[in-house]
Amino acid sequence: STSAMQTRLYRWRFNLKTGATIEQVLDPTVGLEFGVINNKFAGTRNRFVYSTVGKPGWFLFTGLVKHDLDAQTSVHVGFGQDRYGSEPGFAPRPGGSGEDDGYLVTLVTDMAADRSEVVVYDAKNPAPGPVCRLLLPQRISSGTHATWAGAERLVPSSRL
Repeated sequence: STSAMQTRLYRWRFNLKTGATIEQVLDPTVGLEFGVINNKFAGTRNRFVYSTVGKPGWFLFTGLVKHDLDAQTSVHVGFGQDRYGSEPGFAPRPGGSGEDDGYLVTLVTDMAADRSEVVVYDAKNPAPGPVCRLLLPQRISSGTHATWAGAERLVPSSRL
């Protein structure tokens, strides 16, 4: 379970010139998992981190959190009763300009309805809820890993 593992959102900074390492707790809340950022900011200073919230005693994720590291605030968004999500991917908005100008894409399993969805949130403001929900043809297990790859990064199947 996430509570038994005492998971928290951390950051490690490595100075490649001096070899110094700085370890930092970004959010002391126990049960945060699957921390992700806008990959355009990988290896550089970033302001926003997104994570999932664990259900105490279970390896299930009940919602998302947007962490603003500069303001030291966070916005929690729940998936709903008996709904459990997976690792979110950050999809940059085409033509977007800001670090949080994009979408959070996750898979959510509704145990009561026995179905799963792709659920999309506006990364700038996830609090109002999903901007899109796509029903999947089959229920999948929750807690799966995920990432986002834009079409420009995908290899056409004819070249495989």
